[in-house]
Amino acid sequence: MKHVRSRLLCMLMALSLVFSLAACGGGETPSGGEKNPEGPATAAPGKEGEIVVNVSDNVTMINLEVYANNNSCQFLYADMVFDPLYYGDRQGGNTPCICTGYELSEDGTEATLHIREGVKFHDGTDLTAKDVVATFEFILRNMDTLGLASAVWSNLEGVELIDDTTCKLKLSSYFATFEVSLTYTWILSDEDIENYGDDFQSAEKIINGSGPWKFVEWQDGQYASYTSNKDYWDPSVVSNIDKLSVWFVNQENAKVSGITSGDLDYAQSLRSDMVPMVEGKPGIEIIEYVSDVMYYLQFDCAADSVFSDPNARKAFAHAIDVDTMLNLVGGGEAMKCMFLKSLMGYDESIEGYEYNPELAKEYLAKTNYAQQQITLYSRNDLVSIDDVMAVFVQNLTEAGFNVATKICDSAEFVKIRQNPSEYDVFFVNLGAFDGDPYNLYIVPRIVDDCHNSYYKNEQLNQLIMDSYTNPDAAQREEMLKQVAQTVYEECGPVLAVYAPNGYCVIREGLEGVNATKCAGPYFRFARVDEAVWKK
Repeated sequence: MKHVRSRLLCMLMALSLVFSLAACGGGETPSGGEKNPEGPATAAPGKEGEIVVNVSDNVTMINLEVYANNNSCQFLYADMVFDPLYYGDRQGGNTPCICTGYELSEDGTEATLHIREGVKFHDGTDLTAKDVVATFEFILRNMDTLGLASAVWSNLEGVELIDDTTCKLKLSSYFATFEVSLTYTWILSDEDIENYGDDFQSAEKIINGSGPWKFVEWQDGQYASYTSNKDYWDPSVVSNIDKLSVWFVNQENAKVSGITSGDLDYAQSLRSDMVPMVEGKPGIEIIEYVSDVMYYLQFDCAADSVFSDPNARKAFAHAIDVDTMLNLVGGGEAMKCMFLKSLMGYDESIEGYEYNPELAKEYLAKTNYAQQQITLYSRNDLVSIDDVMAVFVQNLTEAGFNVATKICDSAEFVKIRQNPSEYDVFFVNLGAFDGDPYNLYIVPRIVDDCHNSYYKNEQLNQLIMDSYTNPDAAQREEMLKQVAQTVYEECGPVLAVYAPNGYCVIREGLEGVNATKCAGPYFRFARVDEAVWKK
């Protein structure tokens, strides 16, 4: 058990890097490219008769190495140019792609993969099981340097070529996110690796996928461009868009001006207060959704903390006016279960903690709380965080807590929650990907206690790990619902508060965009209705 937990904690660290930007939506542009506040004003027009689409993402590309992904735009690039073994919509739906199906051994330590025939790379060479084996061997060689590879295949021990359409994986143990790992396994060319070495993508020697789009160019800090692969093995996926450019635009005013001027055809993660500026514009649709981002509290449950007593945690929970907070952040849903609705383990029977100041006072009276000051920490890049923290103070003071707040930048916040006994309680957000409740949720935050809550429940930990290694999906779901019930009854160490609304804007006639609720936009299946587009 200890060995498995150690591997999963390493996976957490890699996945936290991979998904940190996507979970937050907007924010600062990471290193590796300058901001592009003006949007696509300098976009070159297409040739006469060409269909050209310009879209935006919040962050810039950093490199062209498909297994070094660490933000939403990198995943967008991989999703368009390369084919994975299974295709994942990043919302829990996984379907066969290069791998048409697989069989697991009874103990789940061997997986036989069946590889699709008739697939070609962009250079015209055939894709076979030999390329799949070469990809896994590449992953195994580079576990220490490629965060995504080590995150999704920490249980991979070896790979064996059977024939041109079959290969076999050797795993240290079965894990519940095996199929999700297939969706993050984009197939590389064996010949490219042999001819150019393992750094062939990072050195930009060749970009040769088998996906429905071909890579054209990347202007650092500005945009990346793609053209439709007209020879793609699945004709139903071939786009009628001739050129699609993804511009790196993270400033709200630039998104609005790009949409209203016609320079942008899609913008992701528009802030709620900017929506009225594009609302009602002809030919523009606003898509509103409840995001797959949980805003949550985590308590210090150490023996010397007031929150070691579940009654104090329940007093905190019943003191919070979540509806007022949602009004401040642009709408959304109060969370009753610690799992978002998209995750396995979500239990609609959980009633949640209603806003009830008098009940909060009753719970607090059962504790030994002596009016010592409690500091609530949060991060300064969360939406409307100053106003939300003011609501916390008002609500908690009314319930009888002596509470102060501190809003930190990201670097300070990380230090605080990683330093034992540094905090009393913190409030932050966490995105959900792939319908996976394990790798970012319950394994790190409960089993491995990566943020130092000091919450102890070995029976709960065992239940979580037993479910993670159980190959029966129905049994896993029931076990995860037991986990959700226990966390609810204990009111900790994690208390889900709300999931806010998200907004994206799309031009009429642009179809097939996967506007995920957390992971950013995907354009793999994008096309246009030409009758509408050419109006």
